[in-house]
Amino acid sequence: LVDLLGHEDLGEKCLFFMIDGLYGGMRPRNNDYPLKFRSSPFKDHWTSSVFMSQDPIALDSVIFDFLRNEPEVHEMLYDNETDKIFCADNYLHEAANANHPPSKTKYAPNGKQLKSLGVHEHWNNADDKEYTGNMGKKGGIELVKITYEIEKSVAASWTGII
Repeated sequence: LVDLLGHEDLGEKCLFFMIDGLYGGMRPRNNDYPLKFRSSPFKDHWTSSVFMSQDPIALDSVIFDFLRNEPEVHEMLYDNETDKIFCADNYLHEAANANHPPSKTKYAPNGKQLKSLGVHEHWNNADDKEYTGNMGKKGGIELVKITYEIEKSVAASWTGII
């Protein structure tokens, strides 16, 4: 995945990345119907969100944080014996450090060593959902939340990354 994101004819040609999360839902193995997201800010509703960024690694980092905090996904990713999350975000660590990746892999899809492909970090916690950019530090992810009311009882949100 790191090689694809860094390839001159694939990831390097993209100026803008978007993830459609309008009707995002999980389909557990024992259920025929997708489940709505339980975590905040969705609270048992469809995600009704569009996630956007010019940084594909930052975008996937944010999506990973939302997914790993869903109880069903967390259960699949979490190893109770080691008290650690499985390596589902390894490619994000590799891509953010493509010039010196943790695996020591040489990423050179165009014949020369890749530089960092973007910013990877996790939010401070699932309630505040703040990244370094939200805390006033430069060079990190900033999660921008835009919420509007459709009706008094129903709120929908679009979320973007700058």
